[in-house]
Amino acid sequence: MQAQNYGDVTPMKKADLVVIGIVFAVAILFSLIFAMGGSDEGIINIYVDNDLYTTVPFYEETTLVIEQEGGCRNIIVVTEEGVFMESSTCENQVCVDQGVIRYENRGSFIGANWIICLPNKVSIELAGGK
Repeated sequence: MQAQNYGDVTPMKKADLVVIGIVFAVAILFSLIFAMGGSDEGIINIYVDNDLYTTVPFYEETTLVIEQEGGCRNIIVVTEEGVFMESSTCENQVCVDQGVIRYENRGSFIGANWIICLPNKVSIELAGGK
């Protein structure tokens, strides 16, 4: 049996797994906090490099372009349907492929209220609401 060639894919390093674990732990913590309380209206928190970049009321239609040093760029779109990452300069495109997060399905599964672009350090959190 021949080994398959996966192109330029490099194996994950231990540090990558630690970062992913930390991000998911924080996501779970925030999910639990907001599940216990919060306002009636949802908000969208956008984080860049773990710092709050901006907050947008949910359902306020807008497009945010986040440009960082080194050519990192993310385009986030908020519509009546929800919020999604329209495009990203990251190689893996997991954040774009995640699709739309909606207020109605918030909390339906772990990470349901987050879109995270690890390579560009951009996170979208659907927060608030009961």
